[in-house]
This record gives sequence, structure tokens and C-alpha cells, in this order.
Amino acid sequence: MKQLMSISRAMDAPSQLCLLEESAGKIAAEFVYLYPPGIPIIVPGEQITGLFTRNVRRYMEQGLNLHGLCGENNETISVVKEQAEV
Repeated sequence: MKQLMSISRAMDAPSQLCLLEESAGKIAAEFVYLYPPGIPIIVPGEQITGLFTRNVRRYMEQGLNLHGLCGENNETISVVKEQAEV
């Protein structure tokens, strides 16, 4: 993944929820990880890619436990608001 801002800056920046399918190109504002083992698959400040969203969907289809996504069915992800992106 491409780191576009530091983790601390991304976590402190204003954020909003975005549909997973519409998140490619945006900057993650939260950690998303598979548990177990608890290894992040994206960290705040990294650019969300189409590959990331496809992998997340595949993990969900396989019944793996994802943390860091929002919504009843993990359909949204917290992203940095665009005006905060620099």
C-alpha cells in the first residue's frame, strides 16, 4: 500500500464513512485487520486500492473475521475527509 500521510495525522484528521466499493483512491482513517492473528491489512494514512477492496470482499466470503470496518455488514470504511487530504 502507498502511505500518503502519517498514521497519527490520518487518525487525527476529520474522517467520514465511505462505502467500501467507493473507497478506492481515498486515505484510510482507521486500521483494518484480520483477527486472528490481528495483522493489519491497511493502516491509517494508506491509500485504499481496488485490490484491497476485492481482498476484503474475498475474506468476508470466506467467513474470516475482519475488524475496523463499519456497518452491519462491514460495508463501510472510515476515510480521511477530502478537504483534509494534502
